[in-house]
Amino acid sequence: GPVRAIGRLGQALEFDGSNDFVDIGAGPTSVNTVSFWVYPRTTTEFFVNVTGTTDYISSSAGTLSATGFSSPTIYVNGAVSSTLVANQWQHVAITTATAENASNLDIGRTQDADNMEGLMDEVRVYNRALSADEVKRLYNMGR
Repeated sequence: GPVRAIGRLGQALEFDGSNDFVDIGAGPTSVNTVSFWVYPRTTTEFFVNVTGTTDYISSSAGTLSATGFSSPTIYVNGAVSSTLVANQWQHVAITTATAENASNLDIGRTQDADNMEGLMDEVRVYNRALSADEVKRLYNMGR
């Protein structure tokens, strides 16, 4: 499994990209915001699986996406953006007005197959869509 490492705020989990992940199982039934600090080793990574194998947060060639989320707003470092870089701490938040049922909540992998290489810290889920100001506040807390 993932190992403990120095995080953005205290300790983080470090994932090896091959078989490390945290399988939470059934999470909250109403999730409108997912936020976390991430230090990806590459620009194509797999961060959080939410529902089955269809709704998840990942990046491909530096573009962050929230697959399966209804009209998501994607924030990087407190501002609306979908650009993610490798080897640097960044704060990510995804909000949606349409709640997700986190029936298959995994940290550090998506689709029960794709694993992350890098570090994650302060993974949080909320049962409401955080405002832009609230997302910025979360980012500023960890700067």
